[in-house]
Amino acid sequence: MVLRSVFRQGEACWLQAGAGIVRDSTPARAWEETCEKLASVARYLREA
Repeated sequence: MVLRSVFRQGEACWLQAGAGIVRDSTPARAWEETCEKLASVARYLREA
């Protein structure tokens, strides 16, 4: 299972974060968690 990934094609770069929904999930917290996952990867990206 890939929870965080980075894709690059030419000058474009995409970040992707996986998420799991469980019975106790709330949309607001799921969004916040997804943003936290993306931020954990984004800070290490540098222009090539």
